[in-house]
Amino acid sequence: MDDVSGIGDTIRVQAVCREFLAARPLEIVPLRDSGFSGSRVYRVRTGGGANETLVCKAFAPGVDRGRAEWIHRLMSGLRAAGMTEVPALAATPAGATIVSDSRGTHWELLEFRSGKPTDVPTPRQAQAAVETLARLHVAASRLPGPKAKPGPAPAVVRRIRMAERMLSRPWATLDRLCDDLPDRRPGALAVAELRCRLEAAAAMLKPPGPRVLCWIAGWTAPSIGLQPVLRDVWADHVLFADREERVAGIIDFHAAAIDTPATDVARLLGSWHPTAPPASYFGTWAPIIAAYERISALGTVERKLVPVLAATGVLFGIDTWFRWLIEEERRFLRPDAVLRRIDRLLEELPAALDFLADRAGNGGLTG
Repeated sequence: MDDVSGIGDTIRVQAVCREFLAARPLEIVPLRDSGFSGSRVYRVRTGGGANETLVCKAFAPGVDRGRAEWIHRLMSGLRAAGMTEVPALAATPAGATIVSDSRGTHWELLEFRSGKPTDVPTPRQAQAAVETLARLHVAASRLPGPKAKPGPAPAVVRRIRMAERMLSRPWATLDRLCDDLPDRRPGALAVAELRCRLEAAAAMLKPPGPRVLCWIAGWTAPSIGLQPVLRDVWADHVLFADREERVAGIIDFHAAAIDTPATDVARLLGSWHPTAPPASYFGTWAPIIAAYERISALGTVERKLVPVLAATGVLFGIDTWFRWLIEEERRFLRPDAVLRRIDRLLEELPAALDFLADRAGNGGLTG
């Protein structure tokens, strides 16, 4: 996430692409609208008779080759199971789908998927998206190889740890750290813009915050079924075909891991703008979840987890952004997009806190 200067490093990308495409003519263009992860993304057009449009993408710094290969096995397995919405991976003449550069960064080259994302899907688009996600989950659960044993969902365990962090290092400590942030750094947000959002979030959190956070920190993570899931399947990563209401592609599998399917359902539904008033936001999902369950049934615990994971995702999403920007002083390729993302979470925070406060007063995690 800290690599602000890598966007123009086309020479390095060209060397990677040559491993896959040999001497074919290449046109390489960096894509600025490529998410927040810091993974550099380039559109690659080839010539020489077999014209193609591809995407060359780096795995995030620190990702080891074993994990990258696991992600590619998942993608390849899903395509073999008939999930044509998953982009196809290119391979080198030796059959490798990952190329590592001289700095140890791992790269992939994959099929470019045209289509448009939306965070305000029509009812038919929403149904198509969750049905595609359900088929993907079914296919992932049936892939060859060792199966994950039931256990505590990592998504739940992460939230317990994040609540503990917020209780031990509250936002007031971040506000004091703002005094020491240098302003006008390349790729960084202006301190004044950041601080006003932190203060707004703190004001919203103040009434229910301690009770909600103590409730989450005291959860006992239930044992549920686990399998490969995407974990970052949100509005921008689901592409719809132009002038159609079908899913043209699901992109960016780099966050995939073993977890509960409920975390993907919560992530996707929580990334869509509500069509109902914010106070009833979590109550609008029943028909969409029913469409998912017509293909892949959720267990009782998973079904109850979906809105809880979505609501806590708003709270801890804001917390994560603040800590990245203030504690860790991370810089991003698109500071304007970061501000928009924080502002969107701030819009959702009151409804999320109301939901969590109500749930905290009515029993445990799945009560």
